[in-house]
Amino acid sequence: MMNPVAKRVLKAVKVRLKDAERAKRFLLSENVLSHEYAPLKKKEFILFPISRDASVVLPFEHEITRARFQPNKSKPTALEFPFDLIGDVALIDAESIGKAGEAARILLETNPRICCVALKSAFSGKYRVRRLRVLVGRRDTETVHRESGCSFAVDPALVYFSSRLSFERERIAVQVKEGERVLVLFAGVGPFAIIGSKKQPLAHFVAVELNPNAIPFLEKNIEANKVIGRVKAVRADAAKFCAKPVNCGAFDRVVMPLPHSAHEFLDGALAVLKRGGVVHFYSFGQRRDVERNTLDAFSKPSSLVRAACAKAGRKCRIISKRAVLHYSPFEDEVVLDVIVG
Repeated sequence: MMNPVAKRVLKAVKVRLKDAERAKRFLLSENVLSHEYAPLKKKEFILFPISRDASVVLPFEHEITRARFQPNKSKPTALEFPFDLIGDVALIDAESIGKAGEAARILLETNPRICCVALKSAFSGKYRVRRLRVLVGRRDTETVHRESGCSFAVDPALVYFSSRLSFERERIAVQVKEGERVLVLFAGVGPFAIIGSKKQPLAHFVAVELNPNAIPFLEKNIEANKVIGRVKAVRADAAKFCAKPVNCGAFDRVVMPLPHSAHEFLDGALAVLKRGGVVHFYSFGQRRDVERNTLDAFSKPSSLVRAACAKAGRKCRIISKRAVLHYSPFEDEVVLDVIVG
């Protein structure tokens, strides 16, 4: 007869109670949450047990620690299933299609916030959009996502949107200073620009997006969040926009939240950036090799930035770098904040 699971000291993620739901969703999506042991509440905090070799970076305030956990007596359900929540639309990973139907049904029945559950594919194509297949609930995937006191009309079947970047949007917004001109490339439906404008109403934002399906949402969101005149929507190719003489040296800050290919637009970003301006550059970095040796995830992105600055004859200094999220078992999405002279 097998011994029951005993109380045990485990690696853990500690977050505030108000962040418990999104912390659990994040840990599930990273496949590092331990189901054998129950989460532990301590005053205004909750601790989630995670696997021993897990290396996680949550997109909000948290602490990696250790704690003694009780065995989980509740029976696992399909709710212990990774999903992204955009507005009232839950997106389930296509890799888990075997049990997606059951999980979708339980998600819809037990979470009053969810009205639609869809199976998602990876981001793909020119506009980095997911293919979605609705499993249960409302057939329409258009929704309103609320974040940082703002609301965003969005359809994840038509445009790129990631709810996992909420911390990044807040982090950059609070850095914007009065009177700055901020260029947001690959702006999507406007979250970086609009949240930035709400935090710093005396700055001016230009949101550039190429996807024709995104522009109506972007314009609607500018109006809905009452930032007309402070955020300007522009449908354009990022490289062509930056190449216009009128935009040369016109911006104090450039945000580049497209990790797959932002490096291809660094020359243009530097051309429109004023001396002493800041670039927020998103990219991917390898954090471990196939033999699981730890690598510097910031090495390649840093080299890309320095090479672009050297080519442009400009000095640069990386003032901040952080892992945004784990993209794969071997890669992190990272961001570098760079002052360019």
